Amino acid sequence: MPEPKETITLYCQKGGSDKFYTACIIEENGGFTVPINYGRRGTSGQSGSKTKEPIPYEKAKAIYDKIIKEKMGKGYTPGEGMSPMAGNVIEKIDSGLFPQLLDEITEDELEKYLRDDNFGAQEKKDGQRKFLKHGEGNTTSINKKGFEVGYASVFKTACEAYNEAGKDNFTFDGEEIGETLHIFDARCLNGEKLDSFPYIERYRKLEQFIITDTGNEAIRLLPLATGYEAKKALYDKLVKEEREGIIFKRLNAPYTEGRSSDQVKLKFYATASIIVIRINEKRSIGMGIIENDKVIEIGNCTIPPNKGIPEVGKISEVKYLYAYKGGSLYQPTYLDVRDDVDKEECVISQLKYKAEED
Repeated sequence: MPEPKETITLYCQKGGSDKFYTACIIEENGGFTVPINYGRRGTSGQSGSKTKEPIPYEKAKAIYDKIIKEKMGKGYTPGEGMSPMAGNVIEKIDSGLFPQLLDEITEDELEKYLRDDNFGAQEKKDGQRKFLKHGEGNTTSINKKGFEVGYASVFKTACEAYNEAGKDNFTFDGEEIGETLHIFDARCLNGEKLDSFPYIERYRKLEQFIITDTGNEAIRLLPLATGYEAKKALYDKLVKEEREGIIFKRLNAPYTEGRSSDQVKLKFYATASIIVIRINEKRSIGMGIIENDKVIEIGNCTIPPNKGIPEVGKISEVKYLYAYKGGSLYQPTYLDVRDDVDKEECVISQLKYKAEED
């Protein structure tokens, strides 16, 4: 590669990641190109280009400056003079912990679960399933595949507040959204293993254990509704506020790793894990999904202003109303990147199609 006319490397350490992003302006073939290289720090990264062919310098410079502005707006900074963030991603370290997963139900089954007093109800949060494990000064975050992953520093601070309150050796189960972990279960509290306890007892112990005045909002206990009136009120509220869905949990059931009918979910809209196949203009991405071992396109999706634009090849989550047979998703809404989903899981069988009219 010719000597760059301009070059910059930016670094980002937050949300459990430690990334770099390099952009250059290169003079070649009578014009200028803007090659890029990005990835996890310590790797060779992935290469690409923001220009399909050589263009005038003024246009290349505008693209280059735009990259820097966008990346710095997402928390990237020049220079490597930052200490490694606690909890950087640990590649393929198996924690031995796996979550209890939920079966999905339909609207036709809703009334049964609302009226069955053996089940309690909670909001289905729209984030990533995580364990937060802390003991003797060590903090670990674990994804739904059982691998140790990074975590935001606010979780470490919150765990230290628990230590100051005389609480240690705990494993919370929850849904991570940004820098908040919404707790709905626990595997261990103060060294006491809870898997064999009925869910209602695990939850009551959590209520007594959770601290509400830690000085940050990193750890929150998700409310539990019991009885028909409370569950129906929660359902109506979630529908009115256009939330993701509702979960029903058998109150006398122990914690069972893997899928279980003791915990079920009703989603108010469909979601899918997709592969980013291109970056379009005006903050939009092309979506792909696997059919017969090939990636096929299923339309475009706009990225909201408060979300970063994912790189090509990343797995992302979108919600939508329904899918067209052989076509695209109807009214897709971008949610976020999923680092706990493999490409092989982005299959067409996920999609829910519009019912055909008679």
